[in-house]
Amino acid sequence: MVQTAMNKYNYKGDYTYAYCTKSSHFRFVVQKAVESGAQLEISSAYDTALIRNLWSDGVITKDIMIICNGYKSDQYLASVLWLREE
Repeated sequence: MVQTAMNKYNYKGDYTYAYCTKSSHFRFVVQKAVESGAQLEISSAYDTALIRNLWSDGVITKDIMIICNGYKSDQYLASVLWLREE
């Protein structure tokens, strides 16, 4: 559908899909999204733990874009900073 709309309106820019982890936290779902080329959008400290595990297991690399979009609790901020430093 996105490609059809891009063609219809002669859109020449880039399109980047970011899978929103809060729609499903199941590891196999997130892993399949990443394997299909999706970037990630996270919104909680729970999401950062999932990202850590996927990174530790080699499922995601440092090249992935992670959009941090959520309430910025101290735990979430600390986890996001850890991801950034790693």
